[in-house]
Amino acid sequence: MFNTAQFDGRRLLGWCVMLVAIVLLGLATQRALFLMRAQRTTGTVAHLSSKNDLCGIGRASHDCTRFYAQLNFDDTLGIAPATVAAGDVDGHYAPLSHAIYRVGEAVPVLYNPNHPAQIYVDSFLALWGSSVRTFLVLIFILIAYFYRVSRGPVNTNASPR
Repeated sequence: MFNTAQFDGRRLLGWCVMLVAIVLLGLATQRALFLMRAQRTTGTVAHLSSKNDLCGIGRASHDCTRFYAQLNFDDTLGIAPATVAAGDVDGHYAPLSHAIYRVGEAVPVLYNPNHPAQIYVDSFLALWGSSVRTFLVLIFILIAYFYRVSRGPVNTNASPR
């Protein structure tokens, strides 16, 4: 059975760091390969929609309205439709006027000409947001790791006072 007195938390943190680093490398590689093939064009917002949802994680989750924009853009085969995120706001049933795009608005996009459904709004956060968030998680884990190491080993034999 698992003996908690002999468990080394540093080993677990090390594995977590490696796992997050591998995920980060995979996300960055996937995005870089996409950018090598991507074509730039401009999409036009044809339709806006919204969905009531939960935003956040765990105890920090809260009701929100997520917005989506259907874009029409010229790809190598003609006009293709695609749906992209158009923001979110706190609370349910928020009006479409809270979306970051408007119907008829031109939106710069990048798409894969071999798979036109693979599309991103041409902005830093849309392209690299998931990689940046994963990198921040990795930094948090490293800080926790070094904080734990700097405090030394936990004395499990000490009796409570």
